[in-house]
Amino acid sequence: MRLFYEYSITDALNSDSVNEMPDILKKDSLSSENLAYIEHVLQDFPQYREQIDAYISAYSKSWTIDRISKVDLSILRLAMYEILYSDVPNNIIINEAVELAKQYSTEKSSAYINGVLGGFLKKELCQ
Repeated sequence: MRLFYEYSITDALNSDSVNEMPDILKKDSLSSENLAYIEHVLQDFPQYREQIDAYISAYSKSWTIDRISKVDLSILRLAMYEILYSDVPNNIIINEAVELAKQYSTEKSSAYINGVLGGFLKKELCQ
């Protein structure tokens, strides 16, 4: 989530910029498995960014991507990517997204993020 946030500020999340892992990862004690997963997500995300942002916009009820806080957008992008392109169970993804919002964003953000992701799941994946 922190890397998605960093890239949302710099707008540098593209396939060229993710080849170098930012210093943020070097400071964390992450397993090689976690580092590999993060690297995969960062390299994979740019090709799906437009689709993910379109879903976020569609389920954000009158909030455009530009109006969503960078923290919330980062959480939503990561969660939406994982829902669509990972094997992690959706309930775990949403729970983690809500917990990240509680920790890093505003009081109302966790409900907002839960609503966007829950609405997406109900409408798009449960048809």
